[in-house]
Amino acid sequence: MTRLTIALFLISTLSITGQNLYFPPTSGDTWETMPPEDLNWCDEKITDLITYLEDQNTKAFIILKDGKIVIEEYF
Repeated sequence: MTRLTIALFLISTLSITGQNLYFPPTSGDTWETMPPEDLNWCDEKITDLITYLEDQNTKAFIILKDGKIVIEEYF
């Protein structure tokens, strides 16, 4: 998997309409999440992505959808 593939994956998940944006509260540590299944994402591809990131010595990775955490990984 190349960096271009990852970039295209991330760009394809972004919504440019700005509908239903969520902003976390300014106090506290609660941040809403959204499971990848709600977005019909392929679990196998997510696993491949996480494996790739770990192999590349990535320290942290996060994907937000409309302000909600979809994927959050720390290595």
